Amino acid sequence: MCGYLRRLCPCCSHVPCRDDLQKKFGSGNFLWTSIVGAACGYFDSKAAADEIKAFFATHPAGSADRKVQQCLEAIRSRSWRSTILKNDPERLVDTIAKLC
Repeated sequence: MCGYLRRLCPCCSHVPCRDDLQKKFGSGNFLWTSIVGAACGYFDSKAAADEIKAFFATHPAGSADRKVQQCLEAIRSRSWRSTILKNDPERLVDTIAKLC
């Protein structure tokens, strides 16, 4: 793992470890889901989504599995939108104008 989640888990040379967080906050409550969402919900690149997916493949999120999937979906959506804005902003503006 070489990027965004590097600070999250000491068992992979990162800080703090998911196991430590689970001991402190538990794995079956809404707080754990909120922590996972706050940690990975605001990235906007496909590389970040791939890294988050790989991280949680080796570090199961427990009760926050659905939140991980929602975050990945949101990240991929933002990545798609930012790619369109960079590559062809006029097309996006035209599409929005047609819808309105």
